[in-house]
Amino acid sequence: MKTKWVAFIVNFVSLVVSVLIYIWGLTHTKLQDSLERTFIATFVLGIVIIIFVYLNHGCIISLNINLKTWMKSLKDSLIKNIDWVACFIFSIIITLISLYFLSPENKILPISISTNGSLYLLSSISQALAAIFALVFTVTLMAATMAKKYTAIDKFFNKKTKYLMILFIIGIVLPFLLLKIEPNNDRIYNILISISIGLAAFCIAAIIPYLKNSNNILKFDIGVDNLIGELNESTISENYPTARTIVYELLDIGKSAIDNKREDSLYKITTGISDSIGIPLLRQGGILPTFNAYNLINCFDTLGKKATEKHMDRVAVSIIYSLKDSGISLMNKDFFDGSVEQIIITLHDMGIAASKYRLKDTSIYSMVHILFLAKFSSSKTNREYATESAYYHFGICAAYMEKHFPNGVSYLYNEIKSDYDDISIILPEERINKINTEFSDVKGYLDEFIEHYNLIKRDEQT
Repeated sequence: MKTKWVAFIVNFVSLVVSVLIYIWGLTHTKLQDSLERTFIATFVLGIVIIIFVYLNHGCIISLNINLKTWMKSLKDSLIKNIDWVACFIFSIIITLISLYFLSPENKILPISISTNGSLYLLSSISQALAAIFALVFTVTLMAATMAKKYTAIDKFFNKKTKYLMILFIIGIVLPFLLLKIEPNNDRIYNILISISIGLAAFCIAAIIPYLKNSNNILKFDIGVDNLIGELNESTISENYPTARTIVYELLDIGKSAIDNKREDSLYKITTGISDSIGIPLLRQGGILPTFNAYNLINCFDTLGKKATEKHMDRVAVSIIYSLKDSGISLMNKDFFDGSVEQIIITLHDMGIAASKYRLKDTSIYSMVHILFLAKFSSSKTNREYATESAYYHFGICAAYMEKHFPNGVSYLYNEIKSDYDDISIILPEERINKINTEFSDVKGYLDEFIEHYNLIKRDEQT
């Protein structure tokens, strides 16, 4: 493979040399005066290009694939850093505008570099940037030291922050240097002044994405960990009202994390909320009446639906598993506050949304865990309603899957076939009719789902 790429590079260099010779021949000899010789030279160059493509077509295809990958990576990077790109474009515009105003040919707003005004402008740029630099980074340092984490300073002073600090320093020093320089060439001096103005514009505009980035660090990288630590302390000490308040704060951060595609923070948040449900239920003896599992389940409901709508499949699946574990703990502790039913409804809503968006894992595992909770609740006393509710909502999800994501039925079959070889047991005629009546937009699709399911079973058996 290495030898092939070496040959490709050698051939490519040869092609470039051939093109350069061809261009030189047309521009520095009398070839352009002879159509016949020009045609021959073009024909020979075409043959060289054809031979090059033929000998290196494999490398060219591979290079094209790598180029597409690189372009996709570049596009994702630009979208992720769109604020910084906007600041860069803004600074270029300011540089060009100032260059036009400072040019001697400009008759609209000429600015003489020999006047005290231009010197005052350079001095003001340095002083303003120095003041902003001191204020912004002092506040950042204070926020880092108050974050209750020893690694906070490293998080705040990351690569982007260091680059911005370097640009600030250049923006402060450059005008001072221009003040000391005796201009021998007005055009070059004007260009340097324009660059200084453009750099100052970038530094000032970059404060917005910098503060946004600092807020994200404070909220996602530091705030989540601190809140989860406080949540665990409140839960263990049975201070459930305080724990509930912290959970609501985590919910707000979680919604923001979904908008910003911060999966790592979301995993921490869902784990923290799940522990705030599980720890009290694992406690021996009774539970204080201030513990309210239903409200905590509603937080999962909000995060799960939003993650599904944003096509965050892995995050949604992690929430599904947390809901399943919470449902088991609630039934083991004989909780009858409607939390188990709310878990089933949440899984149902996520399953329908996932089928519409064709999210494979979320659509499948939401239905798998609905059936798991149905089976688990059937082994408990006084849980008949939860069992019936689970099978009913599974049927609704099945109808929507058949309508929007029929390819998911085969994956679902592989997950549940060991427990539900005969799907009609949990989807009797009465339940099918009820779903067809109440959900007219998927009327008839549940029957198609059952046929599809049985067809997959027959194909596997044969």
